[in-house]
Amino acid sequence: MNHLVWKSSAAILLFVACACIAFAGGMENSPPASPAPKREVDTKLYDAPLIDPALPQRAVSVRTRSEPIYPRYELCNGIGGNVRVVLSVDEAGNVTDVGIQKSSRSRGLDRAALAAVRNFKFYPEIRNGEPIPTRGIVPFEFFVDGKNRASDCAELILNNEKGLARDHFFAGEKILLRVRRAFHGGEKIRVLWTYREEDDYSGDDYKAPLFDEYEEAKEVQSSGEQTIDFILVTEKNWPSGSYDAEVHIGEELEARAGFRLGPQ
Repeated sequence: MNHLVWKSSAAILLFVACACIAFAGGMENSPPASPAPKREVDTKLYDAPLIDPALPQRAVSVRTRSEPIYPRYELCNGIGGNVRVVLSVDEAGNVTDVGIQKSSRSRGLDRAALAAVRNFKFYPEIRNGEPIPTRGIVPFEFFVDGKNRASDCAELILNNEKGLARDHFFAGEKILLRVRRAFHGGEKIRVLWTYREEDDYSGDDYKAPLFDEYEEAKEVQSSGEQTIDFILVTEKNWPSGSYDAEVHIGEELEARAGFRLGPQ
């Protein structure tokens, strides 16, 4: 990842307002939306024994944790949300499975939360003197404010051949995507043109194509604020519908512009 994207990584970590473990029977600082049961254990899966008060007991707790990395697209567009990740912890305290219990409605935020939880380590639950597998929930809150808002986000402009800004084009037209940003020399920028939905096909057997093969990449030669152009010539056989032009800088999605394509 280039050093421009990550030069403010310390500030990005400020976004997390809450990333605490909400295991039933776990830590007290978990703020569940509704009363939580005392324990969330799948007895069919784990065959947990009854509690013997004469033997040691301990609730699962976090040993080491990693904070999510705020995705650039969501950070640049002020997108936040809450994610609840459900996970399984084995007898050694390792995370063995993760999933989304409550989505933020942002694919990038959900993925960031899942990636972070996979790196958590736990002190396993002790029941009757023995460690046992446990299931639990980790909530995250993502938000953008003046402290972590990125100042070097890409600006996208869609134009036709005559230089007019548009969001609707026709098959066979040239589409010019202008990407304006403060770049550093050597940065790689990639544009991926993606089909999202069809307008004229409703049959169950119709599979809408994904135009991810229409991709162009460039390497920035000099540093400073500049505009880089990408041109797409739409094919006559492209179906009518909605498309995205996704801009990736380095390995991350930075910006996205949408347009519609209609028949000539």
